[in-house]
Amino acid sequence: MARFRAMASYPFRILASGASCVKSILQGIWDLFPWSQLKRMEREDERLQLAHNKFFVDRILRPAAAAPISTVVEEPLSESTSPLFSRIPPEVRRDILLYAFGEHTLHMDLGFHAPPKHVDEEPTDPGNTAHAGIESQEFISFGDRDGQWRWGGCICHRSPPEEDPLSLGRLRCDPLVPTRESYYSDGCLAGEASCPHWPGQWPVKCQIGIMGWLLSCRQAYLEGMEALYGMNTIQVSCKLLLRGFPELISSNVMSHITSLKLVINPQKLPLRHVFIGHFDRSRARQLTPQKALFPLLSHLHIWLSGPEYELLGLADADALEAASHNPRDIYSPPDLDVMIIRLAPATTNVTVTCPFSLWYRSVEADHINSQGKEWTQERGSEYGGVEFWRQMPVGGQLPKTTEEWQAAKKNGRGYWIHLGLVYDIRHQVHEVDDDD
Repeated sequence: MARFRAMASYPFRILASGASCVKSILQGIWDLFPWSQLKRMEREDERLQLAHNKFFVDRILRPAAAAPISTVVEEPLSESTSPLFSRIPPEVRRDILLYAFGEHTLHMDLGFHAPPKHVDEEPTDPGNTAHAGIESQEFISFGDRDGQWRWGGCICHRSPPEEDPLSLGRLRCDPLVPTRESYYSDGCLAGEASCPHWPGQWPVKCQIGIMGWLLSCRQAYLEGMEALYGMNTIQVSCKLLLRGFPELISSNVMSHITSLKLVINPQKLPLRHVFIGHFDRSRARQLTPQKALFPLLSHLHIWLSGPEYELLGLADADALEAASHNPRDIYSPPDLDVMIIRLAPATTNVTVTCPFSLWYRSVEADHINSQGKEWTQERGSEYGGVEFWRQMPVGGQLPKTTEEWQAAKKNGRGYWIHLGLVYDIRHQVHEVDDDD
C-alpha cells in the first residue's frame, strides 16, 4: 500500500517541481523588465546613492582652510604669557604632550549616522564595554530624519595593550574586529572594544581629550595640533574620507601626519580612487599633487579588506587555484604602486597587509619569478606574521644585474607585502569546531 501511494504521488511531485522551475524562469524574465519590482528597487537604491553623494558634495564637502601648524612663536613672549611656555623648555613641553596625547592609534570617521546611544556609568556586563561611552550605534539609511552627518574620533582599543608596542601607537592586530553592527569595520566606532584591559578611568581613557588644550591659547593650539597629528597613528576606514580626505583636511594638517593606517576594500573603493576627491575626474586630476600628499609620513600601513575571492576577482575555488599560476588574474600590485607614490615619499616605511594566505603566496610566487628569491627576501614582520619585499619597477622595467638591484634598493622605491595571521587562525578554529 505504501509503495502504491508513493507511485501515485510521483506525478504530482514532478508537476510541482516543473511548476516551480517555470515560476523561477518566468520570475527571472519578469525581473528584466524596467517596471518589475527588482528594477524599481535598483532605481530607488541608485537614486538614494546619487542623492547621498550630491548632498555630501553640496552641503558637507568644503575645501579645508590652510591653517598653519607651527610651534614657532613670531612675536616675543609678553609678561602675561603662561609660565608653561615661558619657563618650561620646548623639548620638555613636547614630552608632556607626548605623554598626554601621543602614542595612540586614533580613529577618524565621517558618515551619516543616527545619534549614538551613550551611557553614564561603566557597564558591568562583560559583553558591553561601551567604548568612549557609546553603548551602541544604530545603522540607518541616508535620508532618514533621525540621521545627521557626524565626525567621529576616539582612541583605538580594539585589542588589549601589547607587551612590546610599536612606535606612534601602531597596533599589530586585525582592524576588522567583528561587531554587532556589521556596518562598522571596527568595533571602536560602535562602542565595542577591549577597554577593561587598558589603564585609566573610563570613558576618559577612550577619548582623545585634546580639545580643551587646543582652545586654551594660540601657542597651545599650535603645539597641540603638531602633537595630535605628529605623535599618533591616524586610522581611516570610511569610504567618504578614503576618497575625500584631501578636500576635508587641510594640506598643512596632512603635512604633519607621520603615521597613517588605511583600511580599504578595493571592491568598494578602487585603489586608484583613494584620496582623489569627490569631484569629477577632470577636477580630480587638477587636485592630484606633484609631490606626496603626506610629505612627513614615516609609516604607512594599508590593510586590504574584503573576501579573498573578491580581492582576486574570482568566484570559486577552482578558478582561484588556476589564477595562482597566472599573475595577470591576481589583484594587481601595480595599482598599489600608483597609490603609494601619490600618498607617501620614498623614505616612508610602507606595509600592505592582506590577511589571506592564498593571495599572499600567489603574489609572492610571482615576485620570486620576476625579482628572484634573494631580492624578495621574505622575513618576519614587526606587525606579526611574514612579509616580502616588492621592488617597484622603474619605467616598467626591473633591475637586471646585482649592481642594479643594490642601487634600486638604496635609491629606488618599494614596500613590504604582509600576511596577517588573524583570518587563517579563525578559519582553523572553525575547521576544528566543524570536525567536533
